[in-house]
Amino acid sequence: MEEQTTRNKVNEEEKGKGFLKCKVLNCQKNFVQKMHQSIQDWRQAVRMPTAYRVGNSTLRIQTQFIVGVAIVGVSFLILLYALLPYTRNQQLVSDLYRHDEHGHQHGIEVKRYPWTYNFTYPLTRPSTTPKGLRYRIAVISDLDVDSKDKQKNFTWFSYLKKGYLTIDITKKYVNIEWDPDIITLRSTLSQGGRGMELSELVVFNGKLLAFDDRTGVIYEISENSAIPWILLTDGNGKTAKGYMIHEAAVWSDVHQQWFFLPRRASFITYNDKDDEKKGTNMLLKANEDFTQLSVTNVGPLIPTHGFSSFKFVPDTSDSVIIALKTEENEGHIATFITVFTINGEIWLPEKEIGSYKFEGIEFI
Repeated sequence: MEEQTTRNKVNEEEKGKGFLKCKVLNCQKNFVQKMHQSIQDWRQAVRMPTAYRVGNSTLRIQTQFIVGVAIVGVSFLILLYALLPYTRNQQLVSDLYRHDEHGHQHGIEVKRYPWTYNFTYPLTRPSTTPKGLRYRIAVISDLDVDSKDKQKNFTWFSYLKKGYLTIDITKKYVNIEWDPDIITLRSTLSQGGRGMELSELVVFNGKLLAFDDRTGVIYEISENSAIPWILLTDGNGKTAKGYMIHEAAVWSDVHQQWFFLPRRASFITYNDKDDEKKGTNMLLKANEDFTQLSVTNVGPLIPTHGFSSFKFVPDTSDSVIIALKTEENEGHIATFITVFTINGEIWLPEKEIGSYKFEGIEFI
């Protein structure tokens, strides 16, 4: 009797649990169905164009279309911002800080300026003639102590000589013509009573620059005037048993090499008198890190003639060089011009171009 009573209680408990389980399942099923219906209603609402009434008209806006257009627009603006250069000066605060005497921190303001390199070279487009391509060239003088203007106080000067180079690389033809007039460039900048000893001409960023090896001033040559631009300073010098003086060095992107035409080379200690006869006829080549070097002889050795400047002739794949050599021997001064290949083949033997010391040449 007790066992029957116990069974009845267990059955009633199991029925109660079953009823509760069914009720929970039904609730879950109803909840899922309602949830699914709500999602469908929400998706349908999203797809449905939103209606707006303006006066007596009704406008319907497609939500998905607007969202898509917005995403594309924002993406385009981000891309445009990333690609466009700076159109105005921007002032930034650096993450570097300095402390003043009171121990306060101050942000260092850093200005960024728009800058694009001008690759124009040469500055004047060459012309085609029956004898070959005709290039505009110029040479600049370093008159040393003679650069002092004797008629104007605190004024120094240099000569700029312009001309034309005509060259035919297939026929190995070279001809040089000079303008009848020489341009005089003046400056009042000096160091130790000397100035305007311009020893190189270089086209950089679409500008013609000249370098004063006495004061360290770099001048921009514009409209036959010398405009001071940057000041460079000297390093320390040391005495050595032998030396090599370089004034003519150019990097070639074509060959990925440095090219040097030394002005002087000696195995003994430097002195002014002997140095006048230490000219070279060497062309040195070196790779980027100077682990590979080679030497090529260029023409006959004339001890009083030393290289002062050179440039690769355009449109020759850096295979033809035009160079200046100068002479300073017991008061006699002269400048010579020559053209040769990087293998040492002479196309134009040394030709005197004046009794001044011209130490810079460039295609302009």
